Amino acid sequence: MSYGLLEQLIKQTIEASPEPIVSFVWHGGEPTLAGLDFYQRAVEFQQKYLPPGWQAWNNLQTNGLLLNKKWCAFLKENRFDVGISIDGSEAVHDVNRRDLGGNPTCERTRQAVRLLKEAGIQPDLLCTVNAATLSEPEGVYRALEELDCGWVQFIPIVARLPEGGFSPESVTPEGYGDFLCQIFDLWIHSGLGRMDIQLFAETARILAGGQASLCWMAPECDRAVVVEEDGRVYSCDHFVDPEHRLGRLDKEDL
Repeated sequence: MSYGLLEQLIKQTIEASPEPIVSFVWHGGEPTLAGLDFYQRAVEFQQKYLPPGWQAWNNLQTNGLLLNKKWCAFLKENRFDVGISIDGSEAVHDVNRRDLGGNPTCERTRQAVRLLKEAGIQPDLLCTVNAATLSEPEGVYRALEELDCGWVQFIPIVARLPEGGFSPESVTPEGYGDFLCQIFDLWIHSGLGRMDIQLFAETARILAGGQASLCWMAPECDRAVVVEEDGRVYSCDHFVDPEHRLGRLDKEDL
């Protein structure tokens, strides 16, 4: 995204916000590819346009491979929350998450978690659940538990094929349900009180009479407007297609 568009996005998002804490989630692809300078400028723009007493909340979702001490110092200084994508054990993670040279990345991702924690940042862990994951629920859980980060999200991979049906790496409803049941049994005995799992925490919140913080568990889904690098705007990152495009930031007001 150009700096001109970035400034326009931040300015209009702040102006449109109904409350004094304005959320910015930096997602991808891999958002660290934009470079550290990009986020330094983003923070400058936020400080420029935030009214007195307001604040910006930033969340960076990354695979961690480009993080180093300089990155971590910036993220800590500017109070970024960070989510790290790691699919549990090496046996599962490295099936699908390899670098451009075809090399495994699990240990490098673990090192990114360690760097963040050394800098004083407690990252969230985001674990995709695919066909390879289903046979390793305990190995996946123990690997995530060992990182001692306090918050884990499990995200099912469901990829539709153009000709119909689903890709081989997709999970089935039954497979995903069985996986979560096994994760719950492990968590209730060793993780309760030390590590929250998003689905279980959100379910407990709703059962206790609270409001869902996840859009897909709420009565309406309208909380995560997406702006692509060219200014196209969508109401959800699961529906980034021409049919669901709301407009363009470079042609009209957010």
